Amino acid sequence: MKILLSIAIVLLVVLLVWVFGYTAQVPVTLSWTAPGDDGDISVATAYDMRYGPDSTFQNWAALDSVQGLPLPDSAGTCQSVTLNLPEGRLYFFAMKTVDEAGNWSGISNIARTVTPDMTAPERITSLIFGDCQ
Repeated sequence: MKILLSIAIVLLVVLLVWVFGYTAQVPVTLSWTAPGDDGDISVATAYDMRYGPDSTFQNWAALDSVQGLPLPDSAGTCQSVTLNLPEGRLYFFAMKTVDEAGNWSGISNIARTVTPDMTAPERITSLIFGDCQ
């Protein structure tokens, strides 16, 4: 009975991957220099980093939000975040900073990346001597 249940689970997983597709995840690291709270002094309160498939960023709230951002550090400090994204896709990133009074910065410069394709091609199973038939 346990063997049948194990086979059923494996078949279900294969079916779900086939129906919904599977895309490998690729780590992407973004780095920036921490701004200050007031210009280039002190420490800001929080970051809001977003990403999407194009560089317009006209509807900030509709973009995907990056989770796990560090708290802002002292102005001038290098900071970074790593996230896992599906392979073989184009992404644009931007961020904003807020201070303790709720003042938001403008949108940062826009960073662009294409996640590498990590899926190997299918193996050849038709290798023969002579001409193809």
